[in-house]
Amino acid sequence: MKNRQLGHSQETSAAKADISTCSGRRIERGERSKNTQRHWRIHPDLFEAVWTSHLEPLLLSEPDLTGTVLWEYLEEQFPGLYP
Repeated sequence: MKNRQLGHSQETSAAKADISTCSGRRIERGERSKNTQRHWRIHPDLFEAVWTSHLEPLLLSEPDLTGTVLWEYLEEQFPGLYP
């Protein structure tokens, strides 16, 4: 928008903003896309079975635990499930 206000063409302004000309036109018309979150999962939740029963209590009691420590805990408690 700044480049358009300075008098640059739509193509030049879009190139400077590193967006497509089509997106530039859409933004200029005020048709900004809404940032909505997905309501579906891309991957299955690998920790669903152990999150509330094992990991969450650990994190609540010791919030400074690292991911590596939690992973080692899971390997120890559930051999072969979380390699």
